[in-house]
Amino acid sequence: ERTLHRLFNQELNITPGRYHQLLRLGRARDLATESKLSVAEIALRCGFSSAPALSRAFTMTFGTSIRKIRKTHS
Repeated sequence: ERTLHRLFNQELNITPGRYHQLLRLGRARDLATESKLSVAEIALRCGFSSAPALSRAFTMTFGTSIRKIRKTHS
C-alpha cells in the first residue's frame, strides 16, 4: 500500500486522496452546470458530507463558488 501510494505520487505529483477529491469536484462542476440539482443533492451524489463541505472544497480548488459557476453557465 505504501509503495503504491509513493509510486502514484511520483508519477502524478498528487496523492491518491487528492486525485479522488479532484474527480469528485469535477463531477460536481459538471452536475452544477448541466443539471438543476440543488447544491445539497450534488454534494450527496459526489460523496461530500454536506453542501457546505462541497462549497468549501469547490471554492478552494476552483477559486470561485459553485453558485457562480452555475450562474455563468445558465
